[in-house]
Formats: sequence, C-alpha cells, structure tokens
Amino acid sequence: DIIQIGGETGKSKLLGRALERLELYEDGTAVIADVPTNVTSVKIPTYLEYNGQQYKVTEISSKAFYNCKVLKTVTISSSAKLTNIGNQSFAKCVKLTAITLPKKFTSLGTQAFLNCKALKKITVKSTVLSSVGKNDMKFFKHYLEERKSKVEEISSITRP
Repeated sequence: DIIQIGGETGKSKLLGRALERLELYEDGTAVIADVPTNVTSVKIPTYLEYNGQQYKVTEISSKAFYNCKVLKTVTISSSAKLTNIGNQSFAKCVKLTAITLPKKFTSLGTQAFLNCKALKKITVKSTVLSSVGKNDMKFFKHYLEERKSKVEEISSITRP
C-alpha cells in the first residue's frame, strides 16, 4: 500500500517546503514523487518521519524535479539510503550546477539530467552503481574513455 502525502490533503514539510506528492510504503521506504517547479534548493534526508514512523528515502521518481527551472542546489545527505533516480528526474533543471550521488546509489534513469545546461559536475560516491540511462551515458562517455574505467569506478565527473 502507498500513503500519498501532498496536494490539498496534508502537505509535507520534507525538504523545507511542501511537496506535491510523496509516496510512503509499508516496508518503511519513501519515494520523492513530485516537487513544485518553483523550488530553488532542496535537501534530501536519509530518513523522514510521518505519524511517528521513520521512512528511509530510497528513490527520486521519474520527473520528480522535472522543469524546476530555478532549482540551483540539491544536497543529498551523506548517509542517504537513496539508490535510484528515475527517468528525467532532473530534466530541464537549467540552473542546477552540481550533484553528489551517495554510496549506496545503484541506478540513474534515462535522461535524468536532460537539458541541465548549468550542470558541470556529478560526484558519484557509489561503489555499486550498475545502471546509467542510455542518454546520460553520453555525459559519462568522455570520462570512461579517458580512464578506460567501468561505471563502478566513477568518483567524480566534470562535464567537458
């Protein structure tokens, strides 16, 4: 079962402002599903609490931050349990400049950073990254070719 928080019924104060939709699951995980397009800065915590229960934030769903044209900063907790960023999650976030993916991160969706024109640096702390969306592979390609590395070895990528 999914508990959806947001809209007119019960706005969440996660990330310092209301979310349009947040999905909470019985297994104790949470998915950031929809964020208002006028958000300028977000902090993604390791856990959030709702009705006295803790939920670990494991995923940013497809298009969660889509078209957030004024979003400049995304801070992911260093102890985050975030494992997945969905397809086009940050697409059209034209002012986003950098992002750091945590240690347990495994999957980056297709076009996750499509048209993020200001994005110059992605730091990948993960040792278990196993999937990168096909269009985002172009973004990583120069790094992989220069180092003749596998995706698992990425620690920091700077856009050419």
